[in-house]
Amino acid sequence: MNYNAQVLSNVFKVKNKELVKRLLGSAGFYVDEYDGGLCFYDNEDSAYLCDMQLVYYNGFPIAVQADYNEDEDLYAAVEEYAGTSPENIDEDLFETQDFFIFLQTQLLDGESVQVTEVGHEGLRYQSGCGLVITKKAIKWFDLNRLMQDFAKENI
Repeated sequence: MNYNAQVLSNVFKVKNKELVKRLLGSAGFYVDEYDGGLCFYDNEDSAYLCDMQLVYYNGFPIAVQADYNEDEDLYAAVEEYAGTSPENIDEDLFETQDFFIFLQTQLLDGESVQVTEVGHEGLRYQSGCGLVITKKAIKWFDLNRLMQDFAKENI
């Protein structure tokens, strides 16, 4: 049984809206524009926040799922977004960057990215987590861990 989740962000404003929109799309998210900002959510392929990584191929940025499925997803993304066929990919031209740090550098003053992910694996496992990115910090929130910590402190 696979883990299934729903992801939804708030509306946030960035320096390069078209670049961020393209990168979120290449990572598997739907992206909408509202009042000059962006909002993203998962698509039918269940894109997950924790699986995102920014890969530069020959300086061209592409956001991909971090578990490359033996590089198939990465090569497909390079082919689709950088226009390089799989047989011509040069491994020495890859560089990586944390996608959340990249988003942090794109935020306009006073803006934040706030994302919730609610998921389950059948009835065996349920989770809720969140991510907040500001210009000053990046923090994950795990609902299960927060509840366990609160219970330990208040028994």
